[in-house]
Amino acid sequence: MQGHLVLLSSCHFVIVSHLRQHRVFILWAIVALFWANLPYLVGYAASTPQNQFGGFFLYEQDGYSYFAKMRQGAQGAWEFHLPYTSEDEYQTGGFVYPFYLLLGKLAPLGLSYPLLYHGARLLSSLLLLIVLAKFIARFVGDRRWQVWTWGLLLFSGGWGLLISTFVDPRYVAYELIAPDAFVFSILYGTPHVIFGFALFLIWIGYTLDTLKPNQTHLARRLIIANILGLLTALSREAYGPAFAGIFGAYLSALIIQRRKIPWREGVLVALSCIGAGLYGVYLIYAFRSSPGLAAWSQQNAFTSPDLFDFLVGFAPLIVLAAAGLFLYFKRPQPDRSISPSRYLSFLIPWLIAGPIMAYLPIAISRRLIAGWQIPLCLFGAYALLRLIDSKVPLRRTLAVGVLAASAVSIFLIITGGTLFVTARKPSLYQTADQLAALDWLGRSTLRGDRDVVLADWHFGNLVPIYANARVFVGHPIETIGFKEKTAQVDRFFDPTTPEADRQALIDRWQITLVVAPADRLAPPRSQIVFKQGALNIYQITP
Repeated sequence: MQGHLVLLSSCHFVIVSHLRQHRVFILWAIVALFWANLPYLVGYAASTPQNQFGGFFLYEQDGYSYFAKMRQGAQGAWEFHLPYTSEDEYQTGGFVYPFYLLLGKLAPLGLSYPLLYHGARLLSSLLLLIVLAKFIARFVGDRRWQVWTWGLLLFSGGWGLLISTFVDPRYVAYELIAPDAFVFSILYGTPHVIFGFALFLIWIGYTLDTLKPNQTHLARRLIIANILGLLTALSREAYGPAFAGIFGAYLSALIIQRRKIPWREGVLVALSCIGAGLYGVYLIYAFRSSPGLAAWSQQNAFTSPDLFDFLVGFAPLIVLAAAGLFLYFKRPQPDRSISPSRYLSFLIPWLIAGPIMAYLPIAISRRLIAGWQIPLCLFGAYALLRLIDSKVPLRRTLAVGVLAASAVSIFLIITGGTLFVTARKPSLYQTADQLAALDWLGRSTLRGDRDVVLADWHFGNLVPIYANARVFVGHPIETIGFKEKTAQVDRFFDPTTPEADRQALIDRWQITLVVAPADRLAPPRSQIVFKQGALNIYQITP
């Protein structure tokens, strides 16, 4: 806990030093970082030896799997394989999730996985906040417009959570299905997405500069662009296709504008994509040639939700951007605070391309919406400024109301997350008995990854963080055949299940260790090797 607070304080100090002359930027950055990290801070503050906070308040099963990936890296691995699937044929892997494999290699320095993970989150968040401010300034010269755009990016979301909260609790909001869609959901999310998104924007901006008519040192710039593209793809592979789609729309707009093919720009864009493209080709090969990765990808689709969910998710910003576009084109004379040709020729095609990419018939489509919030907020902030500068009180009130409506989702998600961690939801915390059992597994599974652990999937989700063992079931996506195996585990622990059926499951899946509640029947042909409180661990005898 102490280390996390030190890192957070350091991040705030660096923001102040970089944005010393921009007090409003500094204030909004501090508020955004504090609010996005509030559930984490509350969770660690509420942690006790008897109930230790696991480090996550949302999709904790994915968070724990990132710790497991870091452990693979800490042990020297350069290829990720599935520790949540026990079959030998699925143990083939590839250079996937390199962000966590590399991050884990810092663990031998004495840094814990949570400290590395959240340290990377906060440092990447700092980078993203600075990059966003500079990216906005690329298109808008007016300082007020920059500040309002930046603030709207940080504190806006959709209305999907209103449906989840007040209409149908089973409804999954777009903000939760597509975390790449909004900057705030990126900030409270995972470090590889935060870092990847910051690199994504740097890559876009650098490529736009490369396309300038009188740009020199093109060879050097293309090398740097490819390094940026490769690093972006290594952090978040979907941002490579998103980059190609955005610039494809931009080049199409140039064709319409100039009435001829922009060969120079097209070639430079294509050459800037080689690094990311090569990694994309490798991923296609790896996910087709590796049985483990292929089986995983088949149950790991990322297609976008229904169009209704999309529209509800972006409703406040779509309305604002439409108003901003109307007011922009209606203005009586050109606004000198912007660069009209660059502003319109790049951002409007991006506005058009975003939803199209999000509904392409490919597995990663919902991630391609990344960054679409930026042109929405640029135009939306223009509308807000026009309302705020109006002498009509009703228009100023309307601006405040629109801002409040666009911030509803970020209030609900962080408030809900904070309530979850204060309520000590079991999957967010580990008991002393669970930690002792995990520590025993870590000390006792010394046969490489040959041990196979059978347990409730929530406990199985934690095992690869601590132990050199595979688990029979432990993750909704990374366990191949998760639903069927979960049902088998439930049947195994059902006291009415015949002994012969339990033995058959052990033999079929080559189970070597069983973690079971103390009040359950002992597995057949086993001996107890660990006992503490509510948990027993049994070793299956040959």
